[in-house]
Amino acid sequence: MTEHVPPAVEVAVAVVIVTHQSASYIDACLDSIVGQGIGSIVVVDSGSTDTTLQIVERKRAAIEQRGVRLVIVDTKLNTGFGSAANRGVAACREPFVMILNPDTEVASGAIGTLRAVLEADVGLGAIGPQVRNPDGSTYPSARAFPEYVTAGVHAFLGSFWPTNPFSRRYLHPEQVDWISGTALMVRRRAFEQIGGFDERFFMYVEDVDLCWRWRQLGIRVDRTLSAGVMHHIGGSTKTRPVPMLIAHHRSLWRFALRSTVGVRRSLLPLTALGILARFVVLVVAEQRFQQPAAARHR
Repeated sequence: MTEHVPPAVEVAVAVVIVTHQSASYIDACLDSIVGQGIGSIVVVDSGSTDTTLQIVERKRAAIEQRGVRLVIVDTKLNTGFGSAANRGVAACREPFVMILNPDTEVASGAIGTLRAVLEADVGLGAIGPQVRNPDGSTYPSARAFPEYVTAGVHAFLGSFWPTNPFSRRYLHPEQVDWISGTALMVRRRAFEQIGGFDERFFMYVEDVDLCWRWRQLGIRVDRTLSAGVMHHIGGSTKTRPVPMLIAHHRSLWRFALRSTVGVRRSLLPLTALGILARFVVLVVAEQRFQQPAAARHR
């Protein structure tokens, strides 16, 4: 953590941004949040070797002139998204924390809207915004938990038949079960109650797991269409697509082990085969698409 840390401002919202090789995006991300009434920005860098940290440091004076406390946590190595996010939340003290990917831009007023939703509904552990792609299309950031058959069919058909009923049920549920970690505001009390993200998930599915553990305690999550965030999908993973696919599928297996109960546990060997087959399919697909498969098929 940097030595220069000005006194915290008594404002209810902090923003935590986990960076890794994010030089192409972090400038615009910071610019999009500074004027939104936040008290702290915590940038947790996971071993970047590009100019990410230099860009953040160059913006320090301008950020602090706006009354926002800036903290940089340099982990020196990539410990995973969940681990880095947990460090970021621990480095601030505001009761609401917006967790952001660095390749996002937050619409004006969105942070205040998310805070208002959480303040109005004490049963919520987190609230997510409407996430859009750079072309204006909607990214399905609020989903159902991956029920066995639905998630399995979506995993294999979603790429080739995106409007199939199983994918629609998973990606556009009537009841929101989990919110993408791309952009979500958490209530600190609820986050700390379950120990934050499970750091055994190196990358991907840690957001599903977080919301699943909340559900076990009766804590809800939701998404509001009144707050918007634009996301450059895969901005931090483009240079290492296959390792990210490996991490993604390891996380799928870990979540299956945690969340599968009762007689369904007897189907875990079949689940393992399905996850392995999906991995092989996406590695092959990676050779045919410029955009990382790990980003396309979250």
